[in-house]
Amino acid sequence: MSTQRGGVFVVKFTQIPTPAPLCHSPLNGLEAQMARAASAGLRIDEIWPFVATQIAWGKQGADLGALARALGVKTLPTHRDQGVAVGRSGALILPLMPQRVLRVHTSALSKAAVKKMTDLGAYGLDLTHGRIRLSLKGPHWRWTLMKGCGLDFEALGPGQVIHSDIFKISTLLWVVCDDEAQMLAPYTLARALVEKIIDASL
Repeated sequence: MSTQRGGVFVVKFTQIPTPAPLCHSPLNGLEAQMARAASAGLRIDEIWPFVATQIAWGKQGADLGALARALGVKTLPTHRDQGVAVGRSGALILPLMPQRVLRVHTSALSKAAVKKMTDLGAYGLDLTHGRIRLSLKGPHWRWTLMKGCGLDFEALGPGQVIHSDIFKISTLLWVVCDDEAQMLAPYTLARALVEKIIDASL
């Protein structure tokens, strides 16, 4: 809607809050199937809200200690073997590749943290939209996923991170504890992924 004042058009925008991506969970309608999977030892939940921010920095001159403090962690995990770092606020910092990590939390970085990060030569990219965050709980999540991926999930310990095709869908997964893993997957393929996980769990 726009109005004209003194020869100048003034545009008014109305912001409509959305409770979930696209106001619709791709898991709607799968409740019965997920209940069957839970009875077989695998509980699948969507975690929302969340914010996933990719943070990258250059090879030269990056003060990783200061950057870690800006993100609320003691040290930045600079390679996969270091696993997940947990910040003071509960934010997770996941290693992705050299000079790149992913911050996952229920809220976005504060303006002060963003400014510190920018001053240190790093930048953030919001990857929330187009992703779904899932939790897999139960004693059978490892062998269930091994049916759709060649990785040995039994060898993964708490805090470890992998990025691989699971049931042919590119997925970032980290181990929370022995009986729980979480994953970020493409939103548009989430339903197909969950259906395949459910089938493999039964």
